[in-house]
Amino acid sequence: MVPFNSRLLRLTRRCHIPSIVLSGRLPRRLSHEKKPTLTIFKTFHTSRPPASEPATKYKYIEDCEWLERYCPGGFYPVKLGDQLCDGCYAIIHNLGFGGSLTVWLASDQKQQELVAIKITAADSASESQEVDILKHLCSHSLIRPLLHSFIETSPNGAHNCLIMEAASCSLMQSKSMAYHGLLDLRVARAIAADLVLAIQFLHGQGIIHADVHCGVPTHVVGPARVGIQSDQITSASLPLMLSDFSSSYYPSKTRRTTAHTLPHLVPPEIFFLDKQNDEYTLSFPSEIWTLGCTLFEIIGSGGPFSTFGGGILQDQVSVLGKLPDPWWSQWEFRADFFNEDATIDITTGAPFQNSLEERYDWFVNAARRRLDMEEQGEDEKKAFLHMIWMMLRYLPSDRATIQDVVESEWMQKWAFPAKQEIQ
Repeated sequence: MVPFNSRLLRLTRRCHIPSIVLSGRLPRRLSHEKKPTLTIFKTFHTSRPPASEPATKYKYIEDCEWLERYCPGGFYPVKLGDQLCDGCYAIIHNLGFGGSLTVWLASDQKQQELVAIKITAADSASESQEVDILKHLCSHSLIRPLLHSFIETSPNGAHNCLIMEAASCSLMQSKSMAYHGLLDLRVARAIAADLVLAIQFLHGQGIIHADVHCGVPTHVVGPARVGIQSDQITSASLPLMLSDFSSSYYPSKTRRTTAHTLPHLVPPEIFFLDKQNDEYTLSFPSEIWTLGCTLFEIIGSGGPFSTFGGGILQDQVSVLGKLPDPWWSQWEFRADFFNEDATIDITTGAPFQNSLEERYDWFVNAARRRLDMEEQGEDEKKAFLHMIWMMLRYLPSDRATIQDVVESEWMQKWAFPAKQEIQ
């Protein structure tokens, strides 16, 4: 077994690339009478570069991409008004970014429609399977379709450019716009149904999404605010579309041993994979764990796990109990938080009380009760928690499959009926 440090986790840096987007609010057709309303924030200067470097200067803008990635092998330098693909697409505004790409709102000059352009960093263009995967998945209504793809060159290298439908916002952005982060319960059930069906389709095609849940330029522009608050999402905002396939892969063809998702969604096996053994890889059960955390967060105001106050493994153990052997003995920092039976917080001497049901009560029903929003009844709560428990088993071999999730009582009695009702 390779040396293991639970405090070190290689993750793709991502802040605003949505994997779950809402399709209903952003008009595709351009109008000469009414342009999209975009918010641009006031800015201020950052520190000056060394005198020996070029005199490019930036003003500070919150939530912008990692500027150090504008380098050879990095981001494509984009300015508002730039035209790509021989003038076919004109850049209107920034929509988001990740560790290996930026996303822009643009106008299709021929069709006079709004589109989103995802531009990959040059050093990741050859590694991504996204274009091939999206072409393979083009027939499914819950998969954000690829309209066009091409390659643009810049001083930083060659960049894949993917043209997508312009969705209104990511679900994460929508939840963050409301201080409570809650969805109408009927809408939340329908979104959960859409997400599960989309993942079922992917797994049936032998594909893992791997991130379920959103030259140097002369100017940097913060992301446009084009979304709606989570409590204002109605049936008109649906259906959900699964997006951002930049980390997706075929596990039958590609071995993956690092997580490409947010820290609080990382499955525990990522810390214990023997990377020297070619038989060990992240596969479909790892995505089931991430999906379970995401479904929990869709229904409530937060997820089952958090990285606050310690590492993600610490929180997983405090909620689910002691890790199975040999993982427990291989976790070198376990004594920093627990006694050997994982029942006592050694920093306070108090027993841990953060069970999954208690997290549920706080983030789901108690949160809804405080805002006088519809709560899950006892029967629905029991069925929902049973489904989540099946998805959050420590050992990948013990977890539910996506078909088990589809056939679960909560999906059949609450999620799918809500989807049908909204349709």
